[in-house]
Amino acid sequence: MSDEKLNVAALLSGEASESEDKTRLRIITYAHRIFLERGFRKITVEELCAGMALSKRTFYKYFKNRDDLVLAILQEVVRTRFSKVFFNLNSDQPVRQVILRHFQLLQEEAFQNISLVFLSDVQDLMPELWEFIDQVRAQVALGLGRLIERGQREGAIRREIDPEVFGKIIEAFLLRVADPRYVMTLGLNLQQVAGTMRELIMHGVMVPEEEGGR
Repeated sequence: MSDEKLNVAALLSGEASESEDKTRLRIITYAHRIFLERGFRKITVEELCAGMALSKRTFYKYFKNRDDLVLAILQEVVRTRFSKVFFNLNSDQPVRQVILRHFQLLQEEAFQNISLVFLSDVQDLMPELWEFIDQVRAQVALGLGRLIERGQREGAIRREIDPEVFGKIIEAFLLRVADPRYVMTLGLNLQQVAGTMRELIMHGVMVPEEEGGR
């Protein structure tokens, strides 16, 4: 993994400069599918190359090692999927619409491209990359906190909700309850966790539409 510290904002605003190379993209796409299903701790470069009928020499032309490939996969997911999540959180659409869209994007796009077994391997084997994932989660929590503030101003969020406390609760939820190893021990998946959080926000934080909520 590169010594350069990953930055969420820089990644989201950057261009996928190498993604047009068909061979590199083929490696990322194939490995991504395998890693989603099985994680990567037991997957070797040799196995990946054999599965793609690719020489190791060609692999190492694009990636220094397996961890470098894992990094590229995660960067691509953040750039292509989570960029939509952040764009939505920062949009000026009605708060109720933004929240519904937020969880739709998580369940139908973001969480379709990462898995608990993949995240668990990152957490165990690549601590620096896990710090980057924590950056992403912290930015999501911050965005939701700001959305709650706007929702209160617009009459969509209950007045008794403290936006700062809510943001901290969301951040703690993401760090603990959404921890991949913990979720796996519960026999759940990321989509189920996101769906439950959506229901808690829609029915516990938002003003019902029949009561004048926007």
